[in-house]
Amino acid sequence: MKKQHIFLLIYFSILLVAAPTYSSVALTGDELIKTVSKLQVGLNEYVIGQRLTSEQINLSNTNAIIKSYVGTKKFKDGDLYIIVEIQSNIVLAVYKQFTNISPDKLTKLLNCLITNHGEPTAMAHEKIIYWAYGTRGKISEKILEKSRKDGNLEVLVSVKLNSNEEFRALTSGEKKESEVYVMISSEPILQEFVAQ
Repeated sequence: MKKQHIFLLIYFSILLVAAPTYSSVALTGDELIKTVSKLQVGLNEYVIGQRLTSEQINLSNTNAIIKSYVGTKKFKDGDLYIIVEIQSNIVLAVYKQFTNISPDKLTKLLNCLITNHGEPTAMAHEKIIYWAYGTRGKISEKILEKSRKDGNLEVLVSVKLNSNEEFRALTSGEKKESEVYVMISSEPILQEFVAQ
């Protein structure tokens, strides 16, 4: 039970540090889930806001990880972790951890994320690269900067690449390895879920 709370505490701490400031999202309930699902943001076959397929449900039962937050199921598909709401089987978050990743592999991972999500929306503390999605799709850095002045930005889904080492140090030619993870989630959906 402690690990579940620690995971949520770490997750929300990362959101506070890495995420741009934004207003609360006006969408709620089914409308929110439908809008997030249409953005088609996820890893492999797991899309935030979409329900698991029957094959994925079977896999989630077979590969369930016993410790997960109340009301959720956490499971593995290869090296990918998926967190779903138990009753609806809606994907809440997906993440992938990389231990001792070399600078070359990190560069390939970053290139893959840029290919899938375009230029990053923001970078924080030289250790987190962040892509944000709103109702109209990916939010650019320019829109982020403008919205920080207005205080009017609705982030529906975020993609975060987080490293325990500064990216600059990892790409400077040193043979330094790092711990890295990619997490994709919808803070508004998670907030609704936690509020229940």
